[in-house]
Amino acid sequence: MTFSVKTVTRTYTPSEAAKITGVSPALQRDWRRRELLPETKKEGWANFSLDNIIEMSVMKAFSDGGISVLAAREMASTAVLPTLRNIVHKDEAVSFEGDVFPAQFKEHSITGFIRGGDGDYLFAPLPVVSGTPEVYRFASPADIEKTLETGSSFYGIIIDTINLADKIISTSELPLIRFEVEEKE
Repeated sequence: MTFSVKTVTRTYTPSEAAKITGVSPALQRDWRRRELLPETKKEGWANFSLDNIIEMSVMKAFSDGGISVLAAREMASTAVLPTLRNIVHKDEAVSFEGDVFPAQFKEHSITGFIRGGDGDYLFAPLPVVSGTPEVYRFASPADIEKTLETGSSFYGIIIDTINLADKIISTSELPLIRFEVEEKE
């Protein structure tokens, strides 16, 4: 028994993206113009991927906190994989459609969808003066504390990708990710 599985992630209109991320359509246009967000159009209208929603959410939080939007953009891209990993493991965020798919294949499809992204908390030491900020991944805030105890004092930002995933799930139309299954003979 073999299966073909096509993965489809949800797309978002600018108004849906604004509702989820807090980034107004005007700011979305500005960020697209400045090439901080991709210029993606569907039937002549801008739309956003789930990756874009994650990035916008992080960029908004950081820029609201006084971090430059360029530095925020760099840090936001590191949050995509771990946030997607948390989303794909929430039953309500994922659907399997089409032919009947054995349970062991479902888990294989889910884990195969996300490669990498280990660590539910990202830590970015600040200040970022120039270049790409360093970002470290940790499984828990306690691991961050252990690392900080070994070095000199400095400050940074923690991105909680578990809560970010939960926020996106709770404010989006579900499912976020569909696995379309077709049994092959």
